[in-house]
Amino acid sequence: MYGLLEKLCSIGGVSGREDKVREFIISEIDGFADWRVDPLGNLIVHKKGKSPAKNKVMFDAHMDEVGMIVTYITDEGMLKFSAVGGVDPRVYLGRSVKVGDKEISGVVGLKPIHMLSKEDELNMPKADEMYIDIGAESADEAREYVSLGDTVVFDSGIRKFGDGFVQGRALDDRMGCAVMVEMIKSELEYDADFSFSVQEEIGTRGAKASAFSVRPDYAIVLETTTAADIPGVDGEKRVCALGEGAVVGFMDRGTIYDHDLYELAFKKGKGKRHKDTDKDNGRRRKRREGYPCQRGRSQNSRSFAPVQISPLALVRDKNERRRRCPPPCKSDARGARQCLNWLKKKSFLIFAAATLSARKSPDI
Repeated sequence: MYGLLEKLCSIGGVSGREDKVREFIISEIDGFADWRVDPLGNLIVHKKGKSPAKNKVMFDAHMDEVGMIVTYITDEGMLKFSAVGGVDPRVYLGRSVKVGDKEISGVVGLKPIHMLSKEDELNMPKADEMYIDIGAESADEAREYVSLGDTVVFDSGIRKFGDGFVQGRALDDRMGCAVMVEMIKSELEYDADFSFSVQEEIGTRGAKASAFSVRPDYAIVLETTTAADIPGVDGEKRVCALGEGAVVGFMDRGTIYDHDLYELAFKKGKGKRHKDTDKDNGRRRKRREGYPCQRGRSQNSRSFAPVQISPLALVRDKNERRRRCPPPCKSDARGARQCLNWLKKKSFLIFAAATLSARKSPDI
């Protein structure tokens, strides 16, 4: 699955401009399931299983990523920009970026340190003081390549990192998308619905629309969450760590998760009990009469950053040695493959790539 994740993360898809990501996913799942695109841009998929499901279960992962949008072109050909999503301004400085559909290379810059006053040297620069340099010498030259409203993504690539991890742009939430693509292409025990949603990073807008459209009885969200095993975070604030298995949330800013689903997750798999900080499920549950919802997450160090870090877990290639495989998998390639096959065939709550899906159970 790493190859699939690599392709997904290489595609630019800032909120509102998820078209290329959606087109790639369609190319992967076409022929394996029925799909449609709703007016907002969500990709809604219905996968036939071996048997009809007693209740309608929807799996969800968002296609969009944080980034920037071009708002102004200076006389000198520099691009001014605004953030799309919750980007920390501290991560902009000196970053390589790609601008627009032409993927024009650029670098985020600001006034050099030797031109700053002593007072300015002590202050964190604001985003509106920064610019993107694409090598143009004038506004007219810049306009030959870039237009106002063009989106900007970090040029970070994706690569394997350390002992059993992957680093790169847009792991939030192309990792969830990769898991769902693999589920759709596999043989499922029961019918299932999938939502590859849009505009999550700017207010979870696609999630609400897909919930109204699909009208599930249960929803399970495949996401990433901020890893807390970093310097300066101790005690009760260190709620999860990279490589320690799936994170199962019991609340976030918009939802208290369904207690039965929450407990079922721990009966059917292993995960970390975690208080979440997102509100995506709150949007999904605001669907007419509402429905039980649960979120499973992969840990993600450096969330909303140009380079994010997540555990490879079951996203690695089948022939690669697996050293950090959570139970019940054995720590080798054969164990990883057996674990993945077990999850696909036996479960209606799936922990793959350290994320949660739904498992075959008389309770659902």
